[in-house]
Amino acid sequence: MTDTEGGTQPKAEAAKIATLTPREREVIALVGEGLRNQQIAQRLALSETTVRRHVTAICRKLGVAERLDLILYAYRHGLAKIPA
Repeated sequence: MTDTEGGTQPKAEAAKIATLTPREREVIALVGEGLRNQQIAQRLALSETTVRRHVTAICRKLGVAERLDLILYAYRHGLAKIPA
């Protein structure tokens, strides 16, 4: 059953967000700050390849197609803060 007012939509989004690991949440926050993969890798002491894999997994889990969509999703759902 769906609610045209968005009653089930927040539950569906919350379920997607719940699948994210703590590391993936860190990566999302840094993507939201506007950092590139290399900068995120340095900040989190990871390889750039690992960061790319995290971003790919995050996009798949959240159902977004590209990095810009991920950033917008993150802002909308409180996973990242808009830089000042």
